[in-house]
Amino acid sequence: MEHYFTECFLLIDKIYIDFYNWAKNSIFYYQFFLSIVSAIIFWLVFSHIPESKKYKSLRPIVELDMYQIYSSLFHLFDLIMRYKDASPSFFQEKIRGGTLSRNDIKLGLQNKCLNASYLFDPKISHLLMPIGEQIFESSKKIEQLIDKIFSFNQFSSPIELLLLEKIRQELKKYDYDERRIKENAVSVTGFPSVPVIYYREENFYDLYKLFIELQDIVLNRNNYFDRNIFIFKIQYLFYSGQYQQCINHINKNRNYFSEDINFSQNYYALCQYQIDNKKEFYKTIDNIYKERPYNGSLVSSRSFLKDFTEDEKLINILKKYYTEEEYEYFKVTIEQEKEHFDLFMNTNRSLSKYHANKDFRLIPIEDGENKL
Repeated sequence: MEHYFTECFLLIDKIYIDFYNWAKNSIFYYQFFLSIVSAIIFWLVFSHIPESKKYKSLRPIVELDMYQIYSSLFHLFDLIMRYKDASPSFFQEKIRGGTLSRNDIKLGLQNKCLNASYLFDPKISHLLMPIGEQIFESSKKIEQLIDKIFSFNQFSSPIELLLLEKIRQELKKYDYDERRIKENAVSVTGFPSVPVIYYREENFYDLYKLFIELQDIVLNRNNYFDRNIFIFKIQYLFYSGQYQQCINHINKNRNYFSEDINFSQNYYALCQYQIDNKKEFYKTIDNIYKERPYNGSLVSSRSFLKDFTEDEKLINILKKYYTEEEYEYFKVTIEQEKEHFDLFMNTNRSLSKYHANKDFRLIPIEDGENKL
């Protein structure tokens, strides 16, 4: 910024000298020139420089609020894709990578209802998960952050403000206020035929597309950068198939976040595998796991290695540094999580068929759809 101002003043000085030499013999032109120079100096000193300093000091607040909106939206999509309330969803990689489909969202909503009063069907009540209050709290937080950014609108671009307003409008399409989220399922006409919030499928998908746009701004365009941004950008680049960009991002920033070196190096290795640099992949894996990261807990690395349980070369590397018992526990845990995923998929497909039998307007999800 200081270099920019120095160049501006040097340019003004040069223009002044050149124009002075041309206009010094004309009183009219000379006075006109002095007026222009005075106006420019006045604008720089009393408007442009103070506003630039103000922008530099307040823009990070706007970018931090955008990040918090982005994070809240991610947790909202993770919520609607969960199998159980206390567990993260199986779809976090797709959410980050921008590949969550409308059909995925349709599947996720098959076991989500507004509140406990919708657990009226004894055949399926044990499978349903009330999330109305969590949607309300998340939406409320996001709207408050959007309002805050709008109060700093001079430090946001029109594109950013338009995107945030679109997000607000999508959140308000089904306005879950405190009264609505506690509303009893029973009305004068009886129970609803289908207890789940299947009707928000299109709404959530439209919101997800806006989330992807916001993700691009937060991770790729804004200057705000911290540990979470470093981690989330790695995941975004990897799961969206941008492997070389992911490698470049890791190489550029990993030394700033040395406490996360095992995390970043695992993704570095996975990227090398995806671009068919297998030699570098196995070398990096060996370097990581000879140190027995995560306090020697191999199972803590399962999210990185879950697709390599049949890779003999990788298995041999792991068995150099871990006991047979540690490796078997790691492998069994991965198998159990795959079984839980299959159970979630089969359960929610079955629920979609059950709901379709109750309401002929609904189309059941066919087997084989929604693969990770």
